Amino acid sequence: AASKIQKIVDLGSAYGLTTDEIDRANTALAQMQMAGKIGAQDMMQLTNANIPAWKLLSEKMGLSVAELKEMSYARSYGYAL
Repeated sequence: AASKIQKIVDLGSAYGLTTDEIDRANTALAQMQMAGKIGAQDMMQLTNANIPAWKLLSEKMGLSVAELKEMSYARSYGYAL
């Protein structure tokens, strides 16, 4: 758990996030972990916390942002943390 929190804090520092934005990002990530899926609403929460979530996921998965959004809206992909 401490490692996860440190990663979130590091991410927040890298993007210059406020404490509130880091808290929102943490909430969204926890929701994704509990659901076992990345949903459009979760991605919106990260985006609203000033994290370029779609871009980061796109780069990691090798898919376009449009493809990821379509998959997310269909709730058709899971992930492993």
